[in-house]
Formats: sequence, C-alpha cells, structure tokens
Amino acid sequence: MITDDFGQRIQMSVEQLADLVADVRRGVLDDVVGGGAGAAARVATASA
Repeated sequence: MITDDFGQRIQMSVEQLADLVADVRRGVLDDVVGGGAGAAARVATASA
C-alpha cells in the first residue's frame, strides 16, 4: 500500500504505477524535488 504524507491511501492503476516507476528511473522526480520547473510540467504531462 502507498500512502501520502497524511497517511491517506493512494490508489492508481497499474499503468499509472508503471509511468511513475519509469519517471523515477529516468530521474524526472529528482528534477521536480530539486525545483526544476520544466520537470514539473513533464511529470504533469506524463501522468495526464
């Protein structure tokens, strides 16, 4: 089970999870956490 910072359960499809894992492997989330503005747009687009 995946939970957010407030303990709420996060639900997603297998496809959404696969996209998230792919983003993590490519380092996209590192850019988002690091404050890269372009990366935030890429994550939003990829998950749409």
